[in-house]
Amino acid sequence: MACRIPIRPQVAKRPLAMAMRSDRTKSGWAAHVYDEPTYAAWKVEAIGLLVAYWAGRAPIRAALIAQVILAMPRPLKAPRWLIVRGEAFRYPFPWTEGRNYHLGVEDLDNLRKGPLDVLVQAGVLADDRLVVEDGGSRKVYAGAGEEPCVEIRVWSA
Repeated sequence: MACRIPIRPQVAKRPLAMAMRSDRTKSGWAAHVYDEPTYAAWKVEAIGLLVAYWAGRAPIRAALIAQVILAMPRPLKAPRWLIVRGEAFRYPFPWTEGRNYHLGVEDLDNLRKGPLDVLVQAGVLADDRLVVEDGGSRKVYAGAGEEPCVEIRVWSA
């Protein structure tokens, strides 16, 4: 399975919790867990696109290798420096018109989690625990003239 979600990658943020009064608990309080609003909106849009793409097919129920390519918005100018724990480093790769490695603050593992979660919620995968290997996921700047997107490829392990 391979698909392209034509929206900017979004970091999967930890769910938020809010205490609420409840008659169903001994203490009278219960926690309501919800996603941060921008991440929740991203998930709704991504799920809608994936549901349309996967329509009429059963969820995949096999051990899988998954590759997630996250094309972040391209800056107007090539990055020259990056800051890591307060220390400045030169951008270590040649800058091209194509895709270039993204060394921004977003962690690859946190960016990769959202697309895998929406594959499950859209009914493409039965469970993201079926992913047993990373197939070369990466975060990149979009190429010149390319819009940000998330590309997902899964194949049998």
